[in-house]
Amino acid sequence: MPKNEHTNIKPSQRSVVKEITGPDELHELDESTRRGELLHRARKICRTLPEAERLALLVRLIPFLADEDQIELLDEVLRFVGSDVLEQFKTELLGQQEYQSLNSPSEPQL
Repeated sequence: MPKNEHTNIKPSQRSVVKEITGPDELHELDESTRRGELLHRARKICRTLPEAERLALLVRLIPFLADEDQIELLDEVLRFVGSDVLEQFKTELLGQQEYQSLNSPSEPQL
């Protein structure tokens, strides 16, 4: 093989073989496979959507996430935006925090 040809070798993956011992496990495997296929098709479709439609879809899906999952998603999104965007949101969030503290009933000081 010439030096400039690249081989397409993927990193090895660890596989674990588990015997399926009952109909519930078989059903669970089928459901997992079906969900994986659906997820793959959905991702493929999402990549073809125009930006406005992707954004609208994202906004529609967020309420289905648990509160903690929403926070984790927000953390992930914040990792991808530039520092100028972070600075803008920091200013907005600090403004909201100040507004909330001014408009919330003050607790008695001890």
